[in-house]
Amino acid sequence: MALEAPADGRLRGWFGAQYESANGQVDGLFPRWSEQTRSVFAQAYFDVRVNWTLGAGLQWQRIGNGFSDVTPQASLVWAPASSPWHVKAVSGRTFRNPGPAELFSSASFQRGNPALVPERGQLDAFEVAYASDEWAWSGRLFRQRLSDVIVLVSLGAGQREFRNLVSADIAGSEVQLRWRPTARWDLDASWQNLARADDTLEPRDIGKLQAAYFADGWSAGVAVESAGAAATRSTITPVRPALNPPASRYAIARAHVTADVGAWFGRAPDRASLTVSVENLTGEDVRQPSAGAQFNTLPHRSDRRLWLGVGFPL
Repeated sequence: MALEAPADGRLRGWFGAQYESANGQVDGLFPRWSEQTRSVFAQAYFDVRVNWTLGAGLQWQRIGNGFSDVTPQASLVWAPASSPWHVKAVSGRTFRNPGPAELFSSASFQRGNPALVPERGQLDAFEVAYASDEWAWSGRLFRQRLSDVIVLVSLGAGQREFRNLVSADIAGSEVQLRWRPTARWDLDASWQNLARADDTLEPRDIGKLQAAYFADGWSAGVAVESAGAAATRSTITPVRPALNPPASRYAIARAHVTADVGAWFGRAPDRASLTVSVENLTGEDVRQPSAGAQFNTLPHRSDRRLWLGVGFPL
């Protein structure tokens, strides 16, 4: 089946599928774990009038432990064709699956809880951005309201257990700077501050650096990310609007390659793309105190992820 946009080009979109395989280790808590995530998504943009674009996205995600959810997202963009500025508002639902430590840890001082349910929330964001051929920057404010937040609760006698216990309200900001020294290179730096909006979760600063190279028919990039402070729950991306930062103090190194699959078979460019990404994380978990929970620092943690994605434009 072929999907075609209207001839006037006012409707644009993208749909595809993603697969993620992850495995990791938290020293002293449980053996090495593994988990697979499968998802399908669709995203469309429609020019409702001159300078205004309405966006809508939908993602279905299934985790290997049986959890699944559908997360919709909508956006409205004002971007005059004659101006380098644009303004964007985004609203959508979020979903975070309980992690392996929260489900299965079995140390003497804490235990996992297989009855945990995913954290769900509402994410709203507002962005102002400027872009030229060489430079671009953006500033973003966001707020996320969460339910069924997972915390570590004291049971007495030195025992603790993970439970869905509280709600949370998070607010934050993000600033991103991009420099394109040549037509084939992008260099990006960003800083995100997750400020405390209530007494449930603590602040966090996240810094990211990324370099990408663009060639005919493919691109590749490397990135590093680092964060510190107590645990919070929000990172914004276009298709996956909320990803839980996987540890309270961590460093991530990742690399990716994206190829224009259509060009391999002599078809028109930009008809399909394939992305392969690998990631390595090291860090520690720190659990926040709330409603009887206590601070707890887990031992050294090491995670690895392989991510595959394929997408097709309308």
